[in-house]
Amino acid sequence: MVGQVKRGLKRLQPPNFCLDDGKTALYSAAFTGNSGLTTMLLEFDADPELGDHAWGLKPMHVAATYGWSDVIELLLERKARVDSRCNRYRTPLHYASQNGHIDCLRVLLDGGADLKLTDSNGWSCMLLVATNCHGFFRSSLNIWCSLLRFALSMARHAFCGLQRPDAVFGLSGEGK
Repeated sequence: MVGQVKRGLKRLQPPNFCLDDGKTALYSAAFTGNSGLTTMLLEFDADPELGDHAWGLKPMHVAATYGWSDVIELLLERKARVDSRCNRYRTPLHYASQNGHIDCLRVLLDGGADLKLTDSNGWSCMLLVATNCHGFFRSSLNIWCSLLRFALSMARHAFCGLQRPDAVFGLSGEGK
């Protein structure tokens, strides 16, 4: 099948051809988790930022929704925006959080995803984890712990190289 798609791309359709609903071949490859097809389409310069018309979901969003961390890595290597937003202002991190995909969370956070971004309802990814357990309390707890560990490591990096953390807040202790 991959050979047929390659020949078709070379002869017939540009890699960003989309159906009436805006779904491209790259979108479909990300949706199904087909990393081989995703790689090939990206090599043919398929645009990872083209999304469907109805929801504005991009390949990164659907890969995060269904837990395809290897596809997310491929998209990030090709400079797909880690914090791209759909029509509901959700990022791929929101979808990975909502669906309990810890591997996707790690890849997205390592790729620079912003934990503080909220969707159109004001929901952060951490709030989605807390409210969408789907009976998988342990999995949700693991996600929470992963997100908190990442946030704490980022906070430690903010203080890296400073002798005293109170200098960051301008609390020198003088004038008392």
